[in-house]
Amino acid sequence: MLANWVRFRRVSENEYLVVDLLRDKTYTADAYTVWFLRQLDGETDPYSVDESIAPEVVDLLLETCLEIDLLRDKRFYSKSFLYLLVTLWQPKVTPAFRVVAAVANLFLLVSFIPMLILSIYLLLFHTEDLVTDFLVTGTIFGLVTGMFLHESGHMFACVAYGGRFFEMGFMLQNLIMPGAYVVINKEIIKSRMKRIQVNAAGVEMNLLLGSVFLSMASVSVPLSGFFLGAALANVFVALLNLTFINGIDGMNIMCELLGVKDLPERAKTILKSPRHRRRLMKDGVSGKLTVIMCIAVRITQIALPVLLFLNIIEVIICLL
Repeated sequence: MLANWVRFRRVSENEYLVVDLLRDKTYTADAYTVWFLRQLDGETDPYSVDESIAPEVVDLLLETCLEIDLLRDKRFYSKSFLYLLVTLWQPKVTPAFRVVAAVANLFLLVSFIPMLILSIYLLLFHTEDLVTDFLVTGTIFGLVTGMFLHESGHMFACVAYGGRFFEMGFMLQNLIMPGAYVVINKEIIKSRMKRIQVNAAGVEMNLLLGSVFLSMASVSVPLSGFFLGAALANVFVALLNLTFINGIDGMNIMCELLGVKDLPERAKTILKSPRHRRRLMKDGVSGKLTVIMCIAVRITQIALPVLLFLNIIEVIICLL
């Protein structure tokens, strides 16, 4: 099907601009090619769109459009043997949708810290009343809701600041690691601080959700184990996303703060070069902080996957 991030702008009677809103790229195409692409709705066989065209010509057109990401699978954003992204929602971003996103993002910004403080305060007075019944069930529930609402936080912030949102879905990494995802374009947001908040909004959402669950655990004693498990799951998701693994929110936030897009690669380069490190150490506090940050990035990138793998093995052994 035609990718949901593609738009067409007519330039002349037989020429169009093909705009990739996800990657901010443009291409030119003739009117016939644009007409052909618009027929690809995920249900129509490309070879039946115009039977007067030879199959070889259709093959070439499809191959060209796939290479520049103008076409996609209707059900999947991406799929491979060990990496699967299943599309669940492709909204139409209307002005009303942007208003809702702005309100939701504002509420998230002003509420997650007060709610966290309030939930901890309530917990201190009800610690002895807590039970552990349904703790595992609550943890699973908290992980599922936390993953999807985490991505909703990114979506609300991006749309609120004028960014683009294309879809949300479910993902499966390495056939064992479930999660959620959103397809957004935040690069068109001019303010660096706003882009940082887009990256941080998922963590803020998890902390807000964890605070709500923690408050419910404090006031609902029979189900306190369930809500406590859900709260701990969201705190775990928040902390995990603050780490410096490439592609994770913590790394994206740090890249925005430093104004660097390839921080993991730069960290490797700096740590492999004694001369580079010595030069940075002579640059005063900023240089020393850069070296320390590079060390922290590399330690996190190496240690966290190992710890996650050991935790998975531990869970499997416990279940057996």
